[in-house]
Amino acid sequence: MNEQSGQIYEFGDFRLNKPERLLTRAGKPLALPPKAFDLLVLLIEHHGSLLTKDELMNAVWADSFVEEANLNVNISTLRKVLGENSFIETVPKKGYRFAAAVREINAESDIIIANYTKTRIVAEEEITVEDSLPLALPQRNQTEKLVPVVFALAILFLVGAVFYLYPRQTELKTVEIKSLAVLPFKSLDKEADDHLGIGIADTVIGKVSQIDGLIVRPTSAVQKYGAGETSSLEAAKQLGVDAVLDGSIQRAGDRLRVSANLLRASDGASLWAESFDMRFSDIFTIEDEVSKQVAARLRLKLNSVETARLARRYTANAEAYEHYARGVQIFHGGIVGRYTSDKIRAAAEEFKRAIEVDPNYALAHAQLAYCYAVIAVYYETGDPNWLGLARQEIRASDALDAELAETHLARYEIYFSVYENFQIDEAVRELRLAQQLDPNAGHIQAAHLYGHLGLEEPALRELKRAMEIDPTSEVNQARYINVHEYLCKHDEAIAASIRFFPNQPERGAFYSYLWLNRLDEAQKWLDSRLTKAPDDENLQSGRILLLAVRGKLPEADAEIPKIAATAKPSRDFHHIAHDIAAVYALEGKAQESVKWLKKAADTGLPNYPMFARDPNFERVRHDEIFVQFMAQLKTRWDDYNREFQ
Repeated sequence: MNEQSGQIYEFGDFRLNKPERLLTRAGKPLALPPKAFDLLVLLIEHHGSLLTKDELMNAVWADSFVEEANLNVNISTLRKVLGENSFIETVPKKGYRFAAAVREINAESDIIIANYTKTRIVAEEEITVEDSLPLALPQRNQTEKLVPVVFALAILFLVGAVFYLYPRQTELKTVEIKSLAVLPFKSLDKEADDHLGIGIADTVIGKVSQIDGLIVRPTSAVQKYGAGETSSLEAAKQLGVDAVLDGSIQRAGDRLRVSANLLRASDGASLWAESFDMRFSDIFTIEDEVSKQVAARLRLKLNSVETARLARRYTANAEAYEHYARGVQIFHGGIVGRYTSDKIRAAAEEFKRAIEVDPNYALAHAQLAYCYAVIAVYYETGDPNWLGLARQEIRASDALDAELAETHLARYEIYFSVYENFQIDEAVRELRLAQQLDPNAGHIQAAHLYGHLGLEEPALRELKRAMEIDPTSEVNQARYINVHEYLCKHDEAIAASIRFFPNQPERGAFYSYLWLNRLDEAQKWLDSRLTKAPDDENLQSGRILLLAVRGKLPEADAEIPKIAATAKPSRDFHHIAHDIAAVYALEGKAQESVKWLKKAADTGLPNYPMFARDPNFERVRHDEIFVQFMAQLKTRWDDYNREFQ
């Protein structure tokens, strides 16, 4: 439909006057935010046609960078204003369509144009039926001419209704499933075999998540549903997936009964259901069959590599597998990067027992290596024995199977630590190798590293992928905030903290508040954290930086020696170094500032763009020593850009 001046649109009992930016219903004005009004105009002008999310966002927010959430919020606003009428149709994973018949009134020429357009999807072909009829507006003294016009409009309405209703039914039947949640299989034996239910789910997730075109929620996202307190369809809704696989297990002696049910989330229809009654040692056959059936019922097209992965087994020993399943249950009860020491050690013990039963269990070696690496990096930094154990298990895993993503994740932890002098470039390379073997591995870690490097495009790309895989993960959500801070996107970081963690000031964006001079909010964040961890070195360095920003420079300066003397060479040391450098910069002490800024860069934060924009360094920015340091860091950053973009 070509845009003309003076356009007025009518649909149902609504009228939209585009030039006057006015929406009315039965003559009464309705309030709409400016972007929501622009969005409604765009949908109406293309009524009957699918507009993708990108098309809508590029048109309505042409001059600004916004997230897809902005579009969703405005669509929701429109639906509330328009009431229960199904004017705006959602085309899952694609976009939106204005599905009502629209009359366009051109006030200048006194002509009504009735235009009915509907796109019907049949299999993979797109059929468009369009009929446009310009009608002269009848004069009041020519009522006899009105009858055929009304009759023609009625025919058009009936034809439009047929094409509107019929394809909606067809589309429901052929909904493409692009995301899946595999819930822990529920034990019918009073929780005696909970670990097996999680183990089966984890194995199926590992197999089907590597199929191209299907997003599968990770084990860490679904484990909380193992208690069975939430229905499968409700879990699917909370996880935001198109389909859900659930099941139950019951063991009697050496016999195992497993029931599985694959449900479509939109209407609860069962796509496949089956029960297996076998010996416990045949649990691997059950997992293989369940994985194959999921792929078949979702009509996924597998290449030869994906077909081989579905049939891949890491052990044939049921006892070793049972220990491994217990390890997985404990492992995913923690949070990546924030495990409690007891949990990660307990998981390591189960993986170790699995290896004792089956020394050739490569995946158990790889998982044990990762556990040891986490202990070495986060909990026992001063004890090199844990690092030795991690490297030993990495070698054992590689000797048995060189194509496991988990060993590369363990190496990533080691490279990005004091043990390897924070070789952040090598850590990135390990994550890339992990993703070649498992396309769902390491995305949030990669986003975090790219953020530390100040590489915006790859950081946002990896962040987007991590959120697609698991938008419910608090780790992903927290890292989403952190990465935007590293990229100096402070408004976005604060908006994300409010969206993900409403009414939780301790989950806010501290450095963004400082950057934007919202100091009261920064103080609120800091106080919330210090109440729970008063001796935390990172919080203490943040506290003295806030004091300096508030102008209390002597007080901040006096506390630097204490923090500098007690700070350990940990994963987060670079943040402490950056804070101290900023305090010295606010005092105008360029040499001391550069000394600590170099420490920040050398221990994992070589973020040239962030240092170049940080307002706290303005007082020393033109000092020769600062200029020289930044020139060297820029050269290093250019190298990262060339390799990792």
